[in-house]
Amino acid sequence: MKRLDASPPLRARYGHAAAFHSHSVWILGGFLAQTSPTSTDSSFSSDVWRVNLQSCSSPNALCLLPEQVTVKASWSSRYNHAAVSHRAALMVLGGQAEGGRSFNDVWQSSDGDLWTQVTASAAWSRRRSGHALVAFKDHLLVIGGRLEDAMISREVWVSADGSSWSQWSPPAGFVKITQFGAAVNNGTQLLMFGGRSFNEVENSFWVIE
Repeated sequence: MKRLDASPPLRARYGHAAAFHSHSVWILGGFLAQTSPTSTDSSFSSDVWRVNLQSCSSPNALCLLPEQVTVKASWSSRYNHAAVSHRAALMVLGGQAEGGRSFNDVWQSSDGDLWTQVTASAAWSRRRSGHALVAFKDHLLVIGGRLEDAMISREVWVSADGSSWSQWSPPAGFVKITQFGAAVNNGTQLLMFGGRSFNEVENSFWVIE
């Protein structure tokens, strides 16, 4: 593992979403840190960056080349949202804005610049942030998350297109969970690990096939 420096550097942030789409890494939104210890310019963001990895002039070196696709996407500025590549489009779902307001909207874009709102209010009507979003077996899955009323969810919602959603029954013993890791293995297994469940921190693994 090595640290890679981007040129130009991206502004420091957290709670952003990241996805691999169209042969590039994409970084979307998040909460932007203040630019100096004395400044007051921290803010929620809806900017979109495309980051490519290329060889540098130094032997055996790699460089990150970020390109800001848009300063402000059509979706509202937010953090703790989720993004994934699905059916040749970038998808952005949910998240939280300034003041604690959460979202249950769904957006898509083929190029990261022009965005279309798939739905303003998905069937998982309780707005949420800190959820997991994966593309699994040609479907989108939204799992868990912190709801707008501060409750934590164990719901699993599935959609082929981001517009029509149906609820899956989670496996027995699956707890209410947020801020956990989820990844798809070879297109055939969905793996989940860790996260927070109210005042507990989890260390369990789950597999869905």
